[in-house]
Amino acid sequence: VELFVRKLNFEPIVLHKKINKGRTIIEKFEDYANKTAFAIVILSADDYGYAKKWGEETKKQRARQNVVFELGFFTGRLGRAKVAVLQETSINFEAVGDYSGVIYVPYEDGSWNLQIAREMKSAGLPVDFNDLY
Repeated sequence: VELFVRKLNFEPIVLHKKINKGRTIIEKFEDYANKTAFAIVILSADDYGYAKKWGEETKKQRARQNVVFELGFFTGRLGRAKVAVLQETSINFEAVGDYSGVIYVPYEDGSWNLQIAREMKSAGLPVDFNDLY
């Protein structure tokens, strides 16, 4: 995704590659979020979750909770039209509760880059589709 963003002539912000400057994670996140015009959130099956009352046998794969937080943060900050969700399409993948119903882009199908570029263009970013090729 980082290389894709660079191909479109934008400067990606990958938080773990940025200088900490003695900030807490949330301070660093907020500082860089203020420089963001569009967010691409990757929901991959990195964790498991289940309701205690239903037991571990009902566990589902889900995105890390910090990523779910970031999705909500950018949705609130930028609006849904400026947030694209790349999501793993696992059979046992738990959707983000309050975000279900919003269309996501499956990253396994190979055409995600064109779909995300179209979303970026529709959000008002100066995307040149020739840069993809």
